Amino acid sequence: MYHWHTKVRYSEVDENACLTVGSLINYLQDSCSFQAEEKHIGIDFLTRHNCAWVISGWYIEIVRMPVFMEKIDVQTWPYRFEGFYGYRNFLISDEEGNCLARANSLWVLVNTDTGRPVRIFEELAGGYGLDDPLPMEDAPRKMKLAEDADARQAEPMVIQRSHLDTNHHVNNGQYVQMAMEFMREKKKISKIRVQYKKPAVLGDTVYPRVALDADCLQVELDSKDGAPYAVVELSFGA
Repeated sequence: MYHWHTKVRYSEVDENACLTVGSLINYLQDSCSFQAEEKHIGIDFLTRHNCAWVISGWYIEIVRMPVFMEKIDVQTWPYRFEGFYGYRNFLISDEEGNCLARANSLWVLVNTDTGRPVRIFEELAGGYGLDDPLPMEDAPRKMKLAEDADARQAEPMVIQRSHLDTNHHVNNGQYVQMAMEFMREKKKISKIRVQYKKPAVLGDTVYPRVALDADCLQVELDSKDGAPYAVVELSFGA
């Protein structure tokens, strides 16, 4: 298990001085990157083996967003490796140990030359070790807009360099940021579900399909041929 003690920065908060959803997702993905680097199975190691971790799905539960200057503890650990899949949990707590947010995630190890999944090898899996999973729902394997959703087309978006990560794909948090642009008013987000279907790259055009009601925002981010890059669902709490 990896622990990362940090403090919420001004650059990470919204107009109410609360951590933004984008910053929350950055904490999660940064923590697993930090763990990999400290165990010497990070970017350089994966590059030598012509592979990379690509996220397949998020399921995030938010109890309370931390605020500016609040000290928090970010924890992460893998709990299962199976074929080319890796399963990982995250927990963000306040100074008293109260849960602020927790997450389950599903990752795929891919060959960077072919883009195809590859089996997780012992040197990589053994470098982590495993801990017990959190008692929460699985990360999504398959998602789509609800059949009764009143979906509408939105203006397309072109992928810029600022959307990309070290894999030269759109970073997973960017899809959530795109989806949040379609919230009509400020609401508390209690759950986030995301399924990533294929990576968008520089110059691609993303065509959003949006369904919004009082309880939920669903956004399917499609390619020109209608195949989704990602599906995002944001559930609203009280």
